[in-house]
Amino acid sequence: REVKNTEETLKQDYGGIGAYVGLRDGLFIIEAPIFGSPADKVGLEAMDIVVEVDGTKTEQLLKDGGMNSVIAKLKGPPDTQVRVKFMRKGFIRPLEVSLTRARIRIDTVFAGLLPEKIGYLRLSRFGEQSAAEMRDVVNRLRKDQKAVGLILDLRNNPGGLLKAAVDVGEIFLAPGRLIVYQQGREGVVPRTDYYAKTGDAGDETYPLIVLVNGGSASASEIVSGALQDHKRAMLV
Repeated sequence: REVKNTEETLKQDYGGIGAYVGLRDGLFIIEAPIFGSPADKVGLEAMDIVVEVDGTKTEQLLKDGGMNSVIAKLKGPPDTQVRVKFMRKGFIRPLEVSLTRARIRIDTVFAGLLPEKIGYLRLSRFGEQSAAEMRDVVNRLRKDQKAVGLILDLRNNPGGLLKAAVDVGEIFLAPGRLIVYQQGREGVVPRTDYYAKTGDAGDETYPLIVLVNGGSASASEIVSGALQDHKRAMLV
C-alpha cells in the first residue's frame, strides 16, 4: 500500500486534497500543499499537524492502520467533501476547514519572469515528469523571454525520484560534473556515480540562486548540494 501511494504521487496524477504528507515525531503532518490544490486554497501549510479527518482522530487512525489509513480518508472522488482539523505552531487550539476534493494533476514546475529579466522557477516535487517540465521552462525563460539569470525555488520540496534529481541537476551543470553518488556496504554495493551527461547538460554561463528551507529534503538536498559544491549557484 505504501509503494502504491508513493508511485501514485510520483506519477503526478491522483484524486484528493492535493498535499504531500508525512510523519514527524509520530504526528501526521502536511509536508507541503500542492500549488493551486484544495489544500493550498484553504491555507494549509508545511508542518501543519493534522489532528482529525472527518471527525476521526489521526492518532487513532495511525494506531489502527498507519499513515495509509489517514491518507485513505483524505483521498476520494472529485467534488466530495472532507473536513480536516489541524494544529499549527502558534495556534492556541486546532482549526477545522472543509475541503472539496479534486482530481490532482501535479505539475511540479511553476515559473515566471521577474523584473530585470530574472527567471523564477519553483519546483514542488521531483516526479517522473519534473525534469522534462523544468527543461522546457528553462528553455522558454532563457531563449524566448531572454532571462539573464534564474532563481530556483526548492523551499518545502520534500524530494522524490533519484533519477529526477540527477536529470534536474544536469540542466544547470556542465557536462561531466558529478551530481551525486550512491555507495553501500564495502564489498557488497559498489559506488555508483551520476554525472551530468556529455552533450545533454546545461551551461554555466548565467547566474543562478537556489532557495531552500527546513522543508527542502532528499532530492532537493542532492540538487542544491551539487550546485553549491560546483560553485554553480548561491544557496539562500
